[in-house]
Amino acid sequence: GQLGAQIGKALEKIASGSQSASPPVFNNNFLTSSSFLYQSAFDGEYWSGDVKAYKAASGGGFSSTETWSAAKELDAMLPENRTIFTRNPE
Repeated sequence: GQLGAQIGKALEKIASGSQSASPPVFNNNFLTSSSFLYQSAFDGEYWSGDVKAYKAASGGGFSSTETWSAAKELDAMLPENRTIFTRNPE
């Protein structure tokens, strides 16, 4: 019926999504050798995403190679060893 059609439309919309990202953020207001830039991305087609960290380069700017990747860290773990945090608003 109508509910099934609406669920189907919602799933089609989700499946047609490709990628999204948010602007990068910095871990402090002043750029130092210990500064990191964090960038997040989401791939709606595969329901996956990543948060990557890039270290400040000595000559200014940031390294083009990530220092850390949440996706790589999770891929290296067995699913049963992952901790998932949720929120209960009540």
